[in-house]
Amino acid sequence: MSRTRPQAQDKYQLITDKLLTLMERGTLPWQKPWFGNPPRNLIGGNPYQGSNPLLLTVQILADQHQDPYFIGYHQAKDQGWQVRKGSKASWILFAGTASKEVENDQGEKQESRYRIHKWHAVYNIACIDDGDGGRQLQQWTERYQLNSVQPSSVISLNSLPRQRITPAT
Repeated sequence: MSRTRPQAQDKYQLITDKLLTLMERGTLPWQKPWFGNPPRNLIGGNPYQGSNPLLLTVQILADQHQDPYFIGYHQAKDQGWQVRKGSKASWILFAGTASKEVENDQGEKQESRYRIHKWHAVYNIACIDDGDGGRQLQQWTERYQLNSVQPSSVISLNSLPRQRITPAT
């Protein structure tokens, strides 16, 4: 008996629909959002790259989340956390290259390189239940908030202008 696969969602259409909803609300997603930290993975701590910050910022604005932290389903499960029932995933795009060995016409093994584009589901931490009333998630987010001060934003006392008294001549 053959099984039919469910129709895959068109991720580009999902993003387009969210952008249109935001614009109808009066939110312009290409303007800097109110939070200062870029969307990042909660466990690894790395900010998302490529088109993913835009995709996740649109999701944050559309769903009116308070924090720019995201986590994959299996990452949450490894921590003992659960994705809340009814939560909708945010989609990020992994793009990279891979290689495999293939035989050419002469029967020699040759390396063939190809591009990979794969969608991954991640969830904002507002969609995660840590089983501790949010305390564990709060500890993770505080870690990044404390480390988010950039060295360039710290004022050096040596660079402040010094007061000088110039005698009248």
